[in-house]
Amino acid sequence: MYMEEARKRLENKVAERKGELRELLQMAATNEPSQACWHQAELARIPIDGAEQDIKVATSDLTVSLAHARVLQSRASAKATEAIAALAREAALPRPLLAFHYWAAETFELFQRRMARARRMTYLFLRAVEHDLQRNYNLDAAVINATHPQQLHDIAMGLGDELIHGMEQRRPEPSFRIVSLCKDVLRLPELNHETDCNGPKSQRRFREILYSPANAVYEAGEYLGQNIPFRLTPAGLTTRWMSTFSLDYSFEP
Repeated sequence: MYMEEARKRLENKVAERKGELRELLQMAATNEPSQACWHQAELARIPIDGAEQDIKVATSDLTVSLAHARVLQSRASAKATEAIAALAREAALPRPLLAFHYWAAETFELFQRRMARARRMTYLFLRAVEHDLQRNYNLDAAVINATHPQQLHDIAMGLGDELIHGMEQRRPEPSFRIVSLCKDVLRLPELNHETDCNGPKSQRRFREILYSPANAVYEAGEYLGQNIPFRLTPAGLTTRWMSTFSLDYSFEP
């Protein structure tokens, strides 16, 4: 609007100037002495005509730009109107709730049953570990009030680590005792009043026992070896968690 008014005012000014110029030319035709002055006026009209042409070109460009701006504005208005209509259309469409599921109730009930069973199994595992290690981890409330399987998993993993390390600390070291058949079982040095089985009487008696035909073992007429019966009394043993006994019956022939 403002550009149109400016263009009209400019055209009016140009028309006024042209009218004044025509009046000057008419006066020049009747006034011969002022021909030189009118000639200068003719020369001054040339740049005015060039400026008028530049104004026309600029006015034409402005008109084209205004038309393009109106086209872009109409397109933007159309897009805005289309967006408002699309939003209204989407808002009017019926849709289910985001959390809706046809089998949600059944799935949730199944999860609750499995979670309850997992809590019971974890609680039993906690009690077993506490009984084996004779410790109290104060995890009863954490197991009973667990609402996610990851909570029970973390508790079970921690109890497993405690059980492994606790059993390693409580594991007794194996011990063993070598019992001599000659000295500890048959007690030959004691019976022969000798210090050990290297005494002559003990060696001779031990050799007799080993090679005695009464101690020979046969099966289906085939000789298998010597069988020496003996008995170990509790006085000669040490009660431990793990004991390994081996018999040393080596002798000098």
